[in-house]
Amino acid sequence: PPFPISVRRLPYDFDASAESLAVGTVDFYEYRFGASIGSWTREAIAGPARLRLMLLAPTPDASASWCGRELALDHGAALLLGETDGRLQSRDGLHGIQVNIPREAVGVTDAQLVAFNDQRRLFGDPTFTGLVRPALLGLSGHLGALASAELRELPQLWISLLAMLTRSLA
Repeated sequence: PPFPISVRRLPYDFDASAESLAVGTVDFYEYRFGASIGSWTREAIAGPARLRLMLLAPTPDASASWCGRELALDHGAALLLGETDGRLQSRDGLHGIQVNIPREAVGVTDAQLVAFNDQRRLFGDPTFTGLVRPALLGLSGHLGALASAELRELPQLWISLLAMLTRSLA
């Protein structure tokens, strides 16, 4: 699937990479980029309604904003998001991996998503720490290799994992 990005002015030393893997209705992205400031609008990422789980590696002096909530990334972060606008700023770069599933596959409200993104709540949840986070981290660095594998069951697996996570957080 397309990964929308727009750059107004490209610094000389800007370095970025992104890999994606789409299997049925579920897709994965892994991205790395150097020092940057970026923002997006809901309209820029318009498409079918998605539920997105993002894991961001610890990045000193980096910050992000989603749904009007500021988040320091010094210790890394996890975010469970629907459609949102946002802003990202990182002096030293950023590394993240995410999975996107159809929003209608998991019954979760926008109000619940706001509550779920309390980092203490999310990182304290046993379903997140014992199942979901390790599974997503295990994909890091392997999206390209998985592209040639038979992955027919992968979409339902991730829909089930995120359904379990949202029930546990609720």
